[in-house]
Amino acid sequence: MKPRDIFSLEDLQMLEGVSGYDVDTLSHHVIDDVYTKVFTAKKAGTFIGQHSHKYDHGTLVATGEIRLFIDERWAGDFAAGTMIPIKRGVKHVLMSLADNTVCACIHNVHGALEPAVLEEATLG
Repeated sequence: MKPRDIFSLEDLQMLEGVSGYDVDTLSHHVIDDVYTKVFTAKKAGTFIGQHSHKYDHGTLVATGEIRLFIDERWAGDFAAGTMIPIKRGVKHVLMSLADNTVCACIHNVHGALEPAVLEEATLG
């Protein structure tokens, strides 16, 4: 199965050699209550585990392409230069559709040092 063939996490069979943990975090920044986490997914088909946040946030696709899953269902494909709005409390998963995809998750942390997480990362 190729990454572009996956549209539901219910039917997901993990792609050989690819996992949600094959992601390198390049940097974390907090500037004036705005937290930014920049990460790269080295291979197409890499998952960033399902999780949810206490507040709305955005994910900027800097290079490559990302598939978004909301509540385990396909919610769209997003190319470089796109800001993806994610509503608070919504379980979401990102999957890279291209090698070396770089994204930045951007949160208002409301005085904290990191984004408030409602549910920790899982896959599926």
